[in-house]
Amino acid sequence: MYMPHTMHHSAMHHPHWHAHQHLALLKVLLVLLMMLIAWEAAGQAPVALTQDDLFSDTQLQEIRLTMNPADWQAFKDNYTKDDYYKASLSWRGITVDEIGVRQRGTASRSGVKPYIGIDFKRYRSAQRFLGLTGLRLKNMIQDGSLMHERLSMMLFRRMNIAAPREGYGRVYMNDDYIGLYIIIEEIDANFLQNSFGDGGGFLLEYVRLDDWHLEYLGADPELYVPARFDVKTRKSEFNAATIVEMIDVINHAPDEAFAASVSRYLDMPNMLRYVAVENYLAEWDGFLGHGGMNNYYFYQTDAHSPFRMVAWDKEQGFGIPDHPDRKSTRLNSSHITISYAVFCLKKK
Repeated sequence: MYMPHTMHHSAMHHPHWHAHQHLALLKVLLVLLMMLIAWEAAGQAPVALTQDDLFSDTQLQEIRLTMNPADWQAFKDNYTKDDYYKASLSWRGITVDEIGVRQRGTASRSGVKPYIGIDFKRYRSAQRFLGLTGLRLKNMIQDGSLMHERLSMMLFRRMNIAAPREGYGRVYMNDDYIGLYIIIEEIDANFLQNSFGDGGGFLLEYVRLDDWHLEYLGADPELYVPARFDVKTRKSEFNAATIVEMIDVINHAPDEAFAASVSRYLDMPNMLRYVAVENYLAEWDGFLGHGGMNNYYFYQTDAHSPFRMVAWDKEQGFGIPDHPDRKSTRLNSSHITISYAVFCLKKK
């Protein structure tokens, strides 16, 4: 009766028996560790995607839009109109329904590869996408390289001038690939907060009507606002007389007092950097554009602050350096640059 018991006791001390026991124990611990990791992962939320992910410099995005096929056809057929259509947008697992889409641009409008403007709050006022109220999907049909806009905005931002963030994306409509687009940040309160640390000021979009470069048109504010400067924020509070005064000073202040006088209305270091970048880019459709100024915003943080420039729509960057219609204005002429430098030295 005791012999089997003795043999079993001896086997327990055999080195092979201990090795098997250790291996079995390690397997159990490994299974428990894997269960613990899985349990912890299940209890953690995935890393939230941000605006920086959307406007990444290193990733090609994929944006999928869905729209009623009949609406999509009407959208393309009526590309000269600004009618909104309902759609949905999907990006990296995030879907936003009931967004408004419309044609955008002037010369960029197309019935084949549309320039798509997106308004996330068009049908749901509180709706946002990554905190954004809107986006532009620009078709870049005027730039075969698809690089002018993107590189121009990178330079403006590098020079500490407010400019929208941008990225590239493959765009699909109803699962059909419609092309490579540039994803562009809207100029809205979110942009202003990120760019100036204050999104509650006065934003003015320049509206091109004719060949005008800030010449004085008279004392009537309606000649300038909203005819040429469309107030986008705090519209009812903006004092249009500020624009009249600024343009009067730009045109009539004596040379020796020009820089000091204009600095009350315009942030001159910002303005000179802006003009320098446009000149460097040979941009002929901007502040110094042919046929009149075009494609920029003014931003004023409060009623007593100078306006600062915001860059917009630089598809025509890297253009013709000696374009015959690019304008020289009193704000970028050489003697004004020198007088401003003297003004800065005197302040020191």
